Amino acid sequence: MQRKAYAPGRAPGRSGSAALSAVALALGLGIGLSGCSADGSPDTEAVDSKAGPAAPTAAPGRYRTLFEPCGAVPATTLKDLLPGASGLPEPERDRVYRGTSAPTFDTDRRVGCGWKADGPDATHRLTLDVERVVSYDPTVSDDDRAQEVYGRKQAAAGIAAPPTAPVTPGTPSGTPGTPGVPSDTSGTAGTPSGGGAPPAKAAGAGAGAQGASGASGASGAVGARSGAGAVSPFAGLQPQGPLAPPPTQAASPAGAGAAPGPGAAASAGAATPPATPVSPATPTTGLENRVLEGLGDVAFLKDTLATPGASGARRLVSVVFRTSNVIVTVSYEEQTTTSAEVPDSRELQEKARNLARLLAERLEE
Repeated sequence: MQRKAYAPGRAPGRSGSAALSAVALALGLGIGLSGCSADGSPDTEAVDSKAGPAAPTAAPGRYRTLFEPCGAVPATTLKDLLPGASGLPEPERDRVYRGTSAPTFDTDRRVGCGWKADGPDATHRLTLDVERVVSYDPTVSDDDRAQEVYGRKQAAAGIAAPPTAPVTPGTPSGTPGTPGVPSDTSGTAGTPSGGGAPPAKAAGAGAGAQGASGASGASGAVGARSGAGAVSPFAGLQPQGPLAPPPTQAASPAGAGAAPGPGAAASAGAATPPATPVSPATPTTGLENRVLEGLGDVAFLKDTLATPGASGARRLVSVVFRTSNVIVTVSYEEQTTTSAEVPDSRELQEKARNLARLLAERLEE
């Protein structure tokens, strides 16, 4: 019997359809395994459709580093601010002009420098403090955090923010067209408008009617004392703004707190005193503590004169300004050797402002 020939790649006794089925099964298993992870969970690269958008992050500040303060003041400016150093020997004069760096833990966050020169008539001191503010809250920008720090400095100096638009005086409880005058002047003296009980108002009205008929003219004067120690509702108040409180009429010793009629005022013979004049505002000299314009983003100046003593008089002028997330403080002080001489405010303020302007320009470079 003749044997069947052997064909390469084909197992003996296995049909072609069986081989194809094995191949298809292997492919199916490969596809199924590729769609699952090792633990049977869906592909970890799938994006969760329920996740919301990422929270916005506040913008960082403009500055990342700070300049070296001792070398930031030009030599010509130091000669003007420290006149006592000009008469010193050259080595000592150079040491004064170099200044002394303030101790710091991070020169990218806060730096400072100080100078001092003693002269025959006065001692001058100059101090710089430069701070870079960083917000660690991702929802608050560095600039906003720096403004908070600056605002606390301004509040500590006792300098108010620039005034807003004036508010027109209203008529809280007065007669229409008469701002500030209580609508109820017939109640018991010392009782605010609307605060008295209805019987008291009725009694006041009755007393006013008697005063109008002339039977008891002096019993209904405004502000009358109805017994023991009642005072006018405007007693002790000072004028606020352009409007002063209306004058109170003469009090009657035996009044019942009623509003007088025209006849009562005439029979009582009480004259209405003139209104208290409003004192005019104190004229400004331009040298008072104030907010400065045109210096950085915001700025203020504080001028402090210590009480002159036996050792002399001392004046300290501080200029503080903010540019983005950096706050700069310039402190310039003069102390005279005799109490008879007081440091000139205008001169010190001008020198401190000029130096602050130079530093603001350096920050803009």
